[in-house]
Amino acid sequence: MQRNEQRPEAADQHDIVGVMGLGAMGQRIAKRLLEGGRQVMVYNRTPERAQGLVDAGATLANDPEHLARCCRVILEVSRDASSAKALWSAAEPGMTDGHVAAIVSTLTPDAVREIAEPSVARFVDAPVVGSTPQAEAGQLVHLASGEPQAVAELKPILAHTGTLQHIAGALGSGTALKLAVNAFFGVQVAAIAELLHGLPRAGVNAADGLALMAKLPITAPTIAALGGLMLADKVPPMFPVELVAKDMGYAVQALGGASKLPATALAHATYRRGVETGHGDINIHGIHRLFVDA
Repeated sequence: MQRNEQRPEAADQHDIVGVMGLGAMGQRIAKRLLEGGRQVMVYNRTPERAQGLVDAGATLANDPEHLARCCRVILEVSRDASSAKALWSAAEPGMTDGHVAAIVSTLTPDAVREIAEPSVARFVDAPVVGSTPQAEAGQLVHLASGEPQAVAELKPILAHTGTLQHIAGALGSGTALKLAVNAFFGVQVAAIAELLHGLPRAGVNAADGLALMAKLPITAPTIAALGGLMLADKVPPMFPVELVAKDMGYAVQALGGASKLPATALAHATYRRGVETGHGDINIHGIHRLFVDA
């Protein structure tokens, strides 16, 4: 590919940071950047979602190419691989080898490389651990891999949203670890959901069982808390079941296939069933509803 030799201006604290994709996470990340004193330009396929950020001081880009021509550092925070590929493809004509391009979406390592390899820009994959409360509080953890210099340039920018952990390895390593983290979490949530609904069949009060498990080192505090929400059937939408199913599917695909990851594949099937039965828009622990009277 012929390289565009015109570089954006050198980085300083006044550089405009571009954010493409303004779902629940993208909006909060952009807001944290604004609150941290950064100049921010945003783009979303439906521009109405950007209005609150524009009111807070962001500039709205006409399209991804316009955003790329104005911003040396770009963060993309979209829903899935197809959305991410479309955004980066549209941005590419405005990008140069001076750009740092961060894929914050949770994709697969292959999808990350498919986006990055044809580009003139320096790509980093920096998916996040955390959900909307952590995004609002600036407590996300970005798992970043890619060119070390590009990762270093991202660090002060992503410091507004949380911390950046540099994952040693080639581009895509951070994404692989993020998929493993989400898969591990998803397996645990599915397990506690079915077990809490199984205990009463054996004559054990589910709340008593959860209280005991919460005291044991085998149970992470987050899992115990989600178990309590399951018993109360409180399911605020933070990490919806449909996105869990997407990430679990990506994990199975990227980390060896169903035959190599049988527990993850079974949990993935549970979340897919949650989507198919109309529970896709509720938080991850809402998967417990599949086991009510099952």
